[in-house]
Amino acid sequence: MFKAGEGVEDDRASARRDLKRIGLSKRDVLVGIAASGHTPYTIEGLRYAKRAGAATVGITANLNSPMRGLVDVEVAVNVGPEVIAGSTRLKAGTAQKLVLNMLSTATMVKLGRVFSGLMVHVEMKNEKLRERGRSIVAKATGVDDATAARKMKAAGSNLPAALLMIWKNVPRSEALHILKQQPNTALALRKARAEYLREQVRAGRKRSAGEKS
Repeated sequence: MFKAGEGVEDDRASARRDLKRIGLSKRDVLVGIAASGHTPYTIEGLRYAKRAGAATVGITANLNSPMRGLVDVEVAVNVGPEVIAGSTRLKAGTAQKLVLNMLSTATMVKLGRVFSGLMVHVEMKNEKLRERGRSIVAKATGVDDATAARKMKAAGSNLPAALLMIWKNVPRSEALHILKQQPNTALALRKARAEYLREQVRAGRKRSAGEKS
């Protein structure tokens, strides 16, 4: 971070060593990032990943990048010439950062870590995040802040568990069991909310029928 190591990008062997050290396998996806698409470290890393059977993605600002033949998916953003020639940290770097933001966000959504536009896998390790968690519980369920705080505490700061405890009226142990049975958290939450809303509608109809009688 504090000392530049520009020569590292030319070290092909280092790419192989780094990927071998983390145990890259066919179960993984490797994203190679290179503004020019020629960076030796990145190219060798993608070749290693292909040999390992991993899926590969290339992100570049070069529409004719040599990465094209090495990746399953290529994202080549056409940013045009840099304002300062050779300074790819400007337009190319910014564009690639935006692509990475979209890729990581879409991945979290597909993994079920986002529910109705809310980050339900928040790690509440400080007061700001704890407040965010309480706010998400209140917004998703319609309970007041005090109730949301109590449920969050009872859930052991497990936000998805707190939501299930409210919608299904179950203890923490049952909520955690439900989450364990369904790896996709968003699917478990959507099912619980749908059941809760159906029950609310049925209860409302019964009250209405009772009032009429």
